[in-house]
Amino acid sequence: PVMLFTMDRDGVFTLSEGKGLETLGLQPGQAVGQSALEMYAEFPEIAADVREVLRGRGQVTVRDVGDYVYETTFKPLFDDDGTPDGALGIVLDITDRVRAERKLRQLTTDLEQRVERRTAELAKANDELTKLDRLKTQFIADVSHEFRTPITSLNSRLWLLERASPEDVPRHVSLLKQQVELLKELIESVLNISRLELGGIERLTFAPLDINDLVWREMTVQVPIAEAQGLLMIFEPDSNLPPVRGDASQLAHVISNLLSNALRYTPAGQVLVSTACPNGTPHAKLEICDTGMGIPADELPQLFERFFRATNARQSEQPGTGLGLSIVKEIVDLHAGHVEVESTVGIGSIFRVYLPVWETSAEPVK
Repeated sequence: PVMLFTMDRDGVFTLSEGKGLETLGLQPGQAVGQSALEMYAEFPEIAADVREVLRGRGQVTVRDVGDYVYETTFKPLFDDDGTPDGALGIVLDITDRVRAERKLRQLTTDLEQRVERRTAELAKANDELTKLDRLKTQFIADVSHEFRTPITSLNSRLWLLERASPEDVPRHVSLLKQQVELLKELIESVLNISRLELGGIERLTFAPLDINDLVWREMTVQVPIAEAQGLLMIFEPDSNLPPVRGDASQLAHVISNLLSNALRYTPAGQVLVSTACPNGTPHAKLEICDTGMGIPADELPQLFERFFRATNARQSEQPGTGLGLSIVKEIVDLHAGHVEVESTVGIGSIFRVYLPVWETSAEPVK
């Protein structure tokens, strides 16, 4: 719709025509005799436009008036002496066009933001893939090195065993057994990471379990190792601990990994294991506290990532593949639990595993 108007030098309408007047609630000719400055007193920008054209300066403006958007071409009128003597105006209702343009701009902005987010996500994914590839390369190097060490030692011990006196045979056999155990652990770590990749570890059988009993069983295996290292291993069970919901074999693996880690990186002191059920929570807590070498604070966020080993652990003579804790977290996550760690270099570490307690009404499920 179009509106056409003229006004005298005082801004009083002398002509007001056009179908577009309906959008302003006016009829043709209705505004004649009225002051434009008074009529648009509530719209300071439009009043300013009128003053400008009455001073002899033409312009094209776009203004919002209520629910409409108008494009107005102001043309000044002059008398024979060249003095401003009024104005002519042509008004177009461009509401639909402006709305379309604004919607297009919003869509463009939204699209740009989505592209930026997607680009950031892809960049992050690429960084993660690059990091994972680097970690896998390091993992292969670690595994190769760790396999080479016990195999070399086995060969050396076998050579010595063949030439040993009868009284030295038991000592060499004992050392051979240690190297065989190390090889078994390395092979199990590699197999576990394969199961994680294939999703086989997710096939769990849940049942109510006595976590204290699981800890006792694993400790009977680990206590002789602790004693051989001159370490004290203590268990403080909560006798009122409710059963947890879990897969026995996988939770045994979690406990075994955490105990093995604690013993491996604790050169002196003790490993304290305890269980409890914090008040107000539907979870049982397993806590393993050691007096070991500790973990640098800046490396704690990466501790449960696959293939990651803390700097001081890597620099130590202790073997490892960086898989144990990542497997622990994977299993605990599948049990709807979570793992926490606190550590101070030179003082020790505390690992806490929280597992949901068994609901008495629940049935064992796969």
